[in-house]
Amino acid sequence: MVPELASTGPEMASNGRKPERSWFTRRRELAILGMVLAAGVVLLGRHITSWSTDFDEQVYLASGDLLRHGFKLGNQVFASQPPLFYSLLRGAEIVTGGSATLLRVVTVILTLAGATAAWAIVRSRAGRPAALAAAALVIAAPGVINGAGVVSADIPSVTLGTLALLATQRACRLPRWAPLAGALLAAAVMIKLLAVPFVPAIIALAWMRRPPRSSIVAFGAGFLAVVAILGIAYLGVLGPLWQGVIGLHMTARNVKIGFYSNAPTFQAVALVVLGYLGLFAILAAGLADWQRGGVRAWVSARLDLLVLLIDGIAFCALQRPVQAHQLVIIGWPLAMLAATCVPRRIERGPAIALAAVGVALLTPMAVAGRPVESKSQRSSLLSAAALVAAHTKPNDQIVSDLPEVTLLAGRVPAPMTVDPSYVRIESGQLSAALIRKAALQADAVVVGRSFKLVPGITPMLSRLFRRHDSVDGVTVWTAPRHAASSPTRPPRHSAHAAGS
Repeated sequence: MVPELASTGPEMASNGRKPERSWFTRRRELAILGMVLAAGVVLLGRHITSWSTDFDEQVYLASGDLLRHGFKLGNQVFASQPPLFYSLLRGAEIVTGGSATLLRVVTVILTLAGATAAWAIVRSRAGRPAALAAAALVIAAPGVINGAGVVSADIPSVTLGTLALLATQRACRLPRWAPLAGALLAAAVMIKLLAVPFVPAIIALAWMRRPPRSSIVAFGAGFLAVVAILGIAYLGVLGPLWQGVIGLHMTARNVKIGFYSNAPTFQAVALVVLGYLGLFAILAAGLADWQRGGVRAWVSARLDLLVLLIDGIAFCALQRPVQAHQLVIIGWPLAMLAATCVPRRIERGPAIALAAVGVALLTPMAVAGRPVESKSQRSSLLSAAALVAAHTKPNDQIVSDLPEVTLLAGRVPAPMTVDPSYVRIESGQLSAALIRKAALQADAVVVGRSFKLVPGITPMLSRLFRRHDSVDGVTVWTAPRHAASSPTRPPRHSAHAAGS
C-alpha cells in the first residue's frame, strides 16, 4: 500500500529530497496555476472561430445538428461513438444554438478542467512544482494542443477519465468519492472507447492503495448506474449502435484511408513526433536528476500512470487511429508521468540540458496549434455551399461527403449519409445502394471527397439529377428528376451558415 502524500510534503517519497521552500505558498501556487490555465486559453482557443481540417468535426457537427432537430440516434443518425457522446453533443447544441464556435469553447473548457485534474493528481504525489508542470505539459501535449479546440469525443473522454482517476485517488481515503469515481469512469468510456485504458489504470491505483470494501462497492454502483441508464435509454437501437461503435472501428483497422487535406503530411507528422520526443526528454531530465535507490517505491507511486501509458500505447496499436489527435491517450498520461519526475530544483547539468531540449521540442507544435482550413480550402467549400444554397430551399435535405458544405449552406444533412467517412465507404457500410437510396430522398448531392471512390457514382447521379455544377473539384448535383421523399424537416437555423 502506498499512502497518498501530503501536498505540502516532499516531491516524492522515493526521491529523498528536502521539503519545498516555504515561499512557495498555496496562494502563489494557485496564482501560477491560473497563469498556466490562462496561457492554455490562448494556446487552445486562438483558432477557435476557424474550421478545423479534422473531418470528424464536420461529421459531429452535422450529427448534432440533426439530433437537435429531433432525428433519432441509431435508427436515423449513424453513431460512430458511444451514445453518451451524442447525448452530450445534443445538449450542447441546444444550449449553444448550434454555434460551432461555442461548441469548441466547451471542448477548451473541458481540456482546462482535465489539466486541473492532472495538477491535483500530481500535486498529491510529487509536490507543487511538479503539479504545475503537469498542468502545463498536459496543455502542450500532442493530441491536446492540436485537438482541444475541435468538436470531438477524444478530449471529453480523456478529461473525464482523468477526473475519474482523481476521484478514485480520493475515494481510497474517503469512500464518499467512490460513486462519483465509478460514474465518471463509465461516462468517459461511454463518450469514447478511447478512455478504456483508464480502467486498468484505476484498478492498479486501487490495488496499490487498498481502499475499503465499501468504496469498491460504491464505485461499482456508480459505474453500473451510468451504464444502466444509457442501456435503458437506447435499448431499442443497441444493435445499430454496436455496429457503429465496435464494428466500424474494428473494420477500420484493415481499411486504406485517404485524406481530404492540402496540409503537408511530413510537416504534420514531424510536429507530432517532436512533441512526443519533448515529453520523453522532460521525463528523462527528471530521471537523470533522480537520486538512485528506492526503485520499487518510485514505480509504486506512479503505477497507475505507467499502466495508463502502457495500455494507451497498446490500445492505439490495436485500434490504429488515423488522426494524430486520437493519440491523446498516449500524450496525456506521458505528460503527467513526466511531470511527476520534475524535481524542486534541477541540480545536475545533463538534467538541465534535457529539460531545455524537451521544452524546445514541444514549442513548434505549441506555436502551430491545431490545423485550420487554408484560404483555398475555405474558398472552395464556401463556393460549393453557395451553389447548394442557390439551387435548394432552406429545409431541403442534402447528401454530401463534405458535411461542412451542407452546414455552411444552412441545409439539412441527410441522416443516412451524415458520416461519409473513407472508412464507411471502403468497408462497404456506406454502399452505392445506400447512397442512391439517400439521394432519392434528397434535393441535392455534393461529391468532393469519399464519394469519388464509389464506382459508378457519376452515371448514377446523372440519372437522378438534371443539373450539376463543379467548383475546385467539388461537384454539386441539383434539380432532382424524382420527387424527394425525405423525412419531416424542421425549420433550419443559420448558426453554421453564418460561419460561427
